[in-house]
Amino acid sequence: MAEHRAIKVTIVGLNYAPERSGIAAYTTALSEGLAESGMSVHAVTGYPHYPGSRVYEGYSRKLPVERHNGVVITRVRHFVRPSPRGANRFFSELTFGLGLLFTRWRRPDLTILVSPAWLSSAIASLRARLFGIPICIWVQDVEAQDGSRTRQRSTEATPQLTRVERFCLSSATTIVVVHERVKQQLVAELGIPSDRVEVVPNWSSVPLSPGRPRPVVRAEFGWMPDDIVVLNYGGAAENHGIESVIQASQRASETGSNVRFVVFADGERNLQNSRLDYRAPPADKTLMEMLRAADILLLSERAGHGRLSVPGELTVCFSAGVPIIAATDESSILADEIALSGGGVRIDPADSDALLGAAEALASTPDRAAALGESGRRFAAERLSPEPAIAAFSKIIARSIGAGVTNAVP
Repeated sequence: MAEHRAIKVTIVGLNYAPERSGIAAYTTALSEGLAESGMSVHAVTGYPHYPGSRVYEGYSRKLPVERHNGVVITRVRHFVRPSPRGANRFFSELTFGLGLLFTRWRRPDLTILVSPAWLSSAIASLRARLFGIPICIWVQDVEAQDGSRTRQRSTEATPQLTRVERFCLSSATTIVVVHERVKQQLVAELGIPSDRVEVVPNWSSVPLSPGRPRPVVRAEFGWMPDDIVVLNYGGAAENHGIESVIQASQRASETGSNVRFVVFADGERNLQNSRLDYRAPPADKTLMEMLRAADILLLSERAGHGRLSVPGELTVCFSAGVPIIAATDESSILADEIALSGGGVRIDPADSDALLGAAEALASTPDRAAALGESGRRFAAERLSPEPAIAAFSKIIARSIGAGVTNAVP
């Protein structure tokens, strides 16, 4: 009997560990989960920088190929944007995509492209099609179809982005989305056949551990006992509506409020006041400690942004057991998830007064805040474990490449 070899999968995405927020956590967990199942996994990714604007310390001169938890990791040098907007983002994706053309992919049976970034995914799709490699597009965010994106981009750029997204999606053997609503949109508006689109929800990706006592962690970060710490885990990216956080912090400073806003981003920022701190994301082992030490976790989106996207940080916020303020449209997926979980409250985006008021209201009702946090934690524990998602991806991969290669695990 012929010996079957392991399925070979190359996963291409701009973000990967040691980045912990956003898409990086899911790309890393999927890569390691598939490797643990017996597949041969190669991750092609960028140099770690998100949510800041500099390559992480120790990585600038690091060799481009490494191995970690069973995954071969190849890092592609690319432009690291000093701000996440406009042309900077375009050149970051473009340089990463061009680098993909000259990087070894190790002859995979299937390539998983993580989007966004759509521009680099389009370049990767061209390469995969040239060599006849089946493509799975893992869609975390559909940008051109989302209302706020058309307002943020020029009228010339938006149709081009739409064409890029359509090309990527039409090139794919299989498309994986993180929410049923995104699938419905792709089928209805882009004409993607329903049987080519699979729904695999995101999962909680940060390891849980008891950690140090909250007062110790708060003191380490300089948070006073009477500070009402609102941690904006999403960072300062353009789609996170950071302006309202800045305005709310200014209002808190003017009124003498105890609310202190903390944003994951580079520490050197001009727009800073006594109630606003920018902090680099902590090391993996202390991330959950920091989230749990906060009084409130904030996920903010621009108006119109969340119709077709789920913040990558949401599942981690649920797991932290801390109440969430979701600054998002009532019609967004994030609003639906907050209501379903009972893990927080929703306010309108870009409403800085409502943001400050919601934080002060939660702080004044600690029993309600604790109940919201516990509801979110229970929701994550019962519905957002990684094992079903990894198993679903394994089946999708097997179907996508056919019966010619089988997983080596008995």
